[in-house]
Amino acid sequence: SINNIKAKNDQELMDLRNLGINDLYVGVESGWDRVLERINKGHTVAEARHQLERLDRAGIRHIANLMLGVAGIGNGLKNARLTAEFLNQTHPSLIWVGTLAIFEGTALHAEMERGAFIPATELEILEEEKSLIAGIELENVHFYGVHPTNTVRISGWLPQDRRKMMAAIDDG
Repeated sequence: SINNIKAKNDQELMDLRNLGINDLYVGVESGWDRVLERINKGHTVAEARHQLERLDRAGIRHIANLMLGVAGIGNGLKNARLTAEFLNQTHPSLIWVGTLAIFEGTALHAEMERGAFIPATELEILEEEKSLIAGIELENVHFYGVHPTNTVRISGWLPQDRRKMMAAIDDG
């Protein structure tokens, strides 16, 4: 997590890299502070950017784990835009995408029950994913969206497979 990276000094990060630690899966979830606060990630977008820059300086690649639908109804396109901007700034080696699942007993479930959080529709989530893919300007990065929670499972390299992945979402 971002907080795990934050707890290490730069030398400790370099020591980890020298021991062979690489390709860390980091639960980024979103590039929007409002979303990160709602899901209690414990950091801001600026803090995440800074910590991922520290990983990069230490020579440790990271895999950005994202969550579609996490911004709720009506917010998917903004979440996609802000998340793509964040990814373009932090250069993950792979982008892994799942879809929000709300479980009974969680704070988000309680918010949903009282109407404070309304989940995005499946169509909006697919539009969010298309917008995210369209906004990523990275070269030679794998986009891996095959989690069982995803309505349409896609996988490909950006930018070369962008159209193919977007067409698969359209077909879905």
